[in-house]
Amino acid sequence: MSDINKWFLKHPDARLVTDKINEPEKFSSLFIDKSRLMMELFDMKAIKEGLQIDSLSVMPSQSVISNLGKNEIKKLKEMGVLNISVSVNFAKNNSEMMSYIKELGVNSYLYNVNFESWTNEKFVLKYFMDNAYGLYSDDWQF
Repeated sequence: MSDINKWFLKHPDARLVTDKINEPEKFSSLFIDKSRLMMELFDMKAIKEGLQIDSLSVMPSQSVISNLGKNEIKKLKEMGVLNISVSVNFAKNNSEMMSYIKELGVNSYLYNVNFESWTNEKFVLKYFMDNAYGLYSDDWQF
């Protein structure tokens, strides 16, 4: 964690997006600047805990979002959620929900961009970014 914090001191424009960490209070207390931390979280308990931490960006994962209807998504926004994280497959199969999430002013970040045979970065940019804000990719292929 010390090395990560040193790197972030040298790169003030960088943000850290976590995955596989569901303890927002514990992790954010170790990171140098909570305002540059986006935590993908995997259950409502962690989301509520994260929302109590000043300047931390809480990002519910698809495992949370996929079980919610429009009213529950709206409640997340009202609680302070500004970002979500979902797979390209979720975006493909839930275009109406993705459009609604965007209308609420919640930013959607897409992952698994290169995991499916039918998709890559160019495809996602062309067909999915109308309802998404950003994407994660392990291997940029432009």
